[in-house]
Amino acid sequence: MSYANKVSPGVVTALICSTSIGIGASIGVALDNLPVWLVVGACAGSAIGGALLISGRLNRFIFVLLLTAISSVLLVSLSYANSGRVIKVNLSVQEGVAFSQDWPVFVYASAPGSKLPLSSTRVKLSELPATLVLTEAMYVLPNMTMKGHKELVVTAKVSSSSDVHETGPEDTYSLSSVLQFSGPEKRTVALLIKAAE
Repeated sequence: MSYANKVSPGVVTALICSTSIGIGASIGVALDNLPVWLVVGACAGSAIGGALLISGRLNRFIFVLLLTAISSVLLVSLSYANSGRVIKVNLSVQEGVAFSQDWPVFVYASAPGSKLPLSSTRVKLSELPATLVLTEAMYVLPNMTMKGHKELVVTAKVSSSSDVHETGPEDTYSLSSVLQFSGPEKRTVALLIKAAE
């Protein structure tokens, strides 16, 4: 008896599921949608592996059909949960520019002409370059989010004051162009922090 014949169906199923989840994770990272593709990988692996454990063609078909239906519901739910406006910000400091301290950098999205943050995050200068993500869930006020805005701009502000609302000697801004939205879409911007003028 060959070694392949000694491997139990359970082990084969586990290997198939693990491989499918790994493939799903790789695709998810590449497409920037990890949760959805993890579910796809897990469900595909479960369908294939589970079918190997069930005897009878009709039973296998019913199992795969039920799992497909459940997977579809999960995928729709995850897609809906992950929907919304998302802005990926590639933030860096201009070469040769130095600041006296490791000041915080506030990054926020707002409507054009407004300074009211609709989504915000912060990093320190020492953490740059970095890629940040602004989502509808990162609001300051729950009734003021990126949702529903057709135009948004992203601002990166180096704040050299203890109070973000006050202007310090090394404050500097970097502003993106106007981003157009018509629904739950993703946009990517690159911002370069320059020396204060």
